[in-house]
Amino acid sequence: MDFKTNNEINEELYRSKKVKKFITNIAKQQREIYDDLENDLYLILLQTDNEKLNYLYENKQLDFYINRILCNQLKSTTSPFYRTYIKNGLIQDEITKQIEEEYEDR
Repeated sequence: MDFKTNNEINEELYRSKKVKKFITNIAKQQREIYDDLENDLYLILLQTDNEKLNYLYENKQLDFYINRILCNQLKSTTSPFYRTYIKNGLIQDEITKQIEEEYEDR
């Protein structure tokens, strides 16, 4: 079996635009996070054990693995992505709403 590097697998995925389709299906209306979610996924894949990534790739299980990563990053409140982008975005929205309400009361 001819092993590919993690970077080669990432490049292939990027060129196929498959990941963009997965993100569009999973994140649906959250377009503002598409690019960040995609970049985080590629970083995770680069850091994944090469043997494991090649096994998933060769056995046609990589699509499922990618979708699980995306779902977990997006939906799990303990994921680094959620804490960095979603939670902070929610906090920012709450602060903005409070400020707007204060101006309306004046």
